[in-house]
Amino acid sequence: MNAGADCQETGDVVDSVEIVTMDGELQVLRRSELATERQRAFLERLRRTRPIGERSAGLVFRNPSGEEMSAGRLIELAGLEGFAMGGAKANFFVDFNGSTSQDMLALISHVKESVDKKFQIELNEEVKYVPYRTQM
Repeated sequence: MNAGADCQETGDVVDSVEIVTMDGELQVLRRSELATERQRAFLERLRRTRPIGERSAGLVFRNPSGEEMSAGRLIELAGLEGFAMGGAKANFFVDFNGSTSQDMLALISHVKESVDKKFQIELNEEVKYVPYRTQM
């Protein structure tokens, strides 16, 4: 917990803390090593909602401006969460089975068309495209 009042939090004035690990070892942690509860909660939410450790392009679409729903939510409501095309999965576009760049492009196109057809909202890509080269 990082309790606070008057625009200050406990973590702002703590220099270090002593802890006992699960192994019974005494450790001293400096302020820079301590994560606030807010940071911890944020990281936990990322772990639950993002494919951490997976081969992923990350977020593929920008959230539509002026819309109440995120791109991810629109994709889910279009029935595409977990949808796969040639080894690429929709939403975070995870390579779960040796997908190719062509698989990813086909999936992006399919998601854009599906969301536009259902909601009349055009999704714009967040990703930057690098030209494909056959030889390095």
